[in-house]
Amino acid sequence: MIVEWLMTVWTGLAGAFVDLLPNWELPEFLVTAPGKLSSIFTMIDGFGAWAPFGYLGVLLSGTLTVYVGGFIFKLVRAAVAHSPVSGGAG
Repeated sequence: MIVEWLMTVWTGLAGAFVDLLPNWELPEFLVTAPGKLSSIFTMIDGFGAWAPFGYLGVLLSGTLTVYVGGFIFKLVRAAVAHSPVSGGAG
């Protein structure tokens, strides 16, 4: 129940932050891939029946989120450890 509440709070805060940002479109060079890369994307598009690319995207983005969260946690912990106010060596 606590984790569920924390997830609700986190998604609410993340949604509020995203609402502050202006809507924008992807630049054209990111939308269209040049030459051979475009043909590779076209060939991969047919493999959607065998490989669940939607789930893979969610898994990869979740993994990246965990790594970034861990890095931010370590960064904050190191900053607090150097603060004399919190008992750090300064």
